[in-house]
Amino acid sequence: INAEYMGVEIMEDMLSHCHPEKQEKDFSDGVDNLTFALNGLPLQLPGVKENTPLEDRIDALRQFLIKALGDTAFQKTYQHLMEQGSNVDPEHVMSSAVSIVGHQNQPYVALVEQLQFAEAVVEMRTIP
Repeated sequence: INAEYMGVEIMEDMLSHCHPEKQEKDFSDGVDNLTFALNGLPLQLPGVKENTPLEDRIDALRQFLIKALGDTAFQKTYQHLMEQGSNVDPEHVMSSAVSIVGHQNQPYVALVEQLQFAEAVVEMRTIP
């Protein structure tokens, strides 16, 4: 399992728009343009347009994932990834997440990671 497949490069690209040393406007502009990718390709979510607010895109992605994985598998995968933290081997995290969703749904694990990243970005916006 390579890092690109896990969405790491996509997340690094997202982070490149979120440098804290930039002005707040630059930060807001960068994160408002976050897009999600599946298998390295932009994901077109139902009802989402270029100017759709990030919070609404997050909701659309969550609904997409629940529909794709089922509510139980989505919730278990989401919680599993949240509990792992950043000090765990990424390959181990991915393989254990894939064991939850099944090999055929492996690409969706990276989308769950992207969802969590986007949620963290929104959360950071609320910090004064």
